[in-house]
Amino acid sequence: MKIGNLSIKTPIFLAPMAGVTDFPFRVLCKEFGASIVYSEFVSAHGIIRENIKTLNMIKFSEFERPIGVQIFGDSPEVMANAARLVVDNFHPDIIDINYGCPVPNITKRGDGSALYSDTVSNAQPWTARANQGGSQVEYGYLFASEDETDQLLTLHGFIIEADQEIYVSTRFISQSNNHGGALVSKGDSALGNRFWTGSLQVGGNGHMSFLSFMATENNTFVTVNLRANVPTLSGQTGTINVGPLSIGQSYVIAVEDDSYGVIGTLIESTKPIVVNSGSGVGSFAVGTAGGQDFGVDQIVGSDLVGSEYIFVKGNGNNSWENVLIIADQNNTAINVNGSPYTDANGNQIVLDEGGYLIIEGDKYVNGNLYVNTNNKDNKLFAYQGLGDVYTGFSGQYPAANQGMVFVPPLSCGTSGNVNNIAEIDRVGEGNGSLFNDNAQVSFVTTKGSTIFVNGAQINEADGYVARNDGLGNNNYESYVITS
Repeated sequence: MKIGNLSIKTPIFLAPMAGVTDFPFRVLCKEFGASIVYSEFVSAHGIIRENIKTLNMIKFSEFERPIGVQIFGDSPEVMANAARLVVDNFHPDIIDINYGCPVPNITKRGDGSALYSDTVSNAQPWTARANQGGSQVEYGYLFASEDETDQLLTLHGFIIEADQEIYVSTRFISQSNNHGGALVSKGDSALGNRFWTGSLQVGGNGHMSFLSFMATENNTFVTVNLRANVPTLSGQTGTINVGPLSIGQSYVIAVEDDSYGVIGTLIESTKPIVVNSGSGVGSFAVGTAGGQDFGVDQIVGSDLVGSEYIFVKGNGNNSWENVLIIADQNNTAINVNGSPYTDANGNQIVLDEGGYLIIEGDKYVNGNLYVNTNNKDNKLFAYQGLGDVYTGFSGQYPAANQGMVFVPPLSCGTSGNVNNIAEIDRVGEGNGSLFNDNAQVSFVTTKGSTIFVNGAQINEADGYVARNDGLGNNNYESYVITS
């Protein structure tokens, strides 16, 4: 049995118990065969304040190894700082977070089972800071540093559960306020065993594309197949085997200064995982227009991608309003706007497994781009770059406001409401996080649908509404709502 890289000889654990699992009791349990022992749960606030009584509860002897230290608290920032202090000063084998204590004296402060537990409604969304504060570059739960790539991670990422369907997204902004982005959770649909990753292109200067995955079950093994001659930050190339991963463990792979980076990387797993893919920072206009931005999203597995897509153009220029498609099968013939998509010689473009194609923005017609395959059994992973034209700095960086989203196929359309996307006008927090420029919401729907926005029916005659037919598939139409 293993927990991360820690091998367990016998499956006998001493659970953390307040007032019980002190030093003498742990030693007794070790002598009687316990493989792993735990400290009493200790306060994260007490740790960062260097309270002597709290720190004495953490102390242990080498005889007790492997040993875990359990901490409790109500703040991600405090918990992260406390965990680092424990690791740096005491070097336990395991850091454990108490999510289960139901004692009122603990839960009334938001600790234990009350940690990150709340009730949300359509009218009362819930937001929280994902990373620790401070003046240094912020990694915490949401990001991994360069030094944390190509290794198993246990304190990164989030598992969010609810008793009803909820909308979850993560928004982030750079310390310079020059770059921002967002990732939308795909919920249970994100669980899969086979993925092809994509990103914006990367233009150098230390910029990177990356992929990350998290295990949702114990004893998960993952195989990552990079494109030929593409090295990770640690120099790994080709096929990378990762595992076993325990539930909640993550792994990040980053590629630096390679124009196509992780585009066309295949990820396969023995058990369901979730995958994020993107770049920080990048642009589909590399070499043609100045400026770049974050572009990252959570994606779905090969069982949920499709053979038919409609893309709706944003406000950017053609050079970065691009579409990236990746084939999941060999001999995948591509059509655009109802006609074969051809190369310079007039031949229809056919992609093999893992082959990818970037379709330029000049192929949009009336703001729509329709892509499908000759054979409906040939599926595509689809990514879209979109954004705006940035006019600051005398127009030197027009492509600075862009992003990338993973696009669902027409077969994955929802029959219902998308109701109240919380704080849709905000990316991250702090200065520069609020949109001050024009913004729009675009969507594709079956033709003839009645659409309501903020409770009011919209019509094509409305000055802020643009409607267009789906060229190549007359069953659909697109709408763009401008603020």
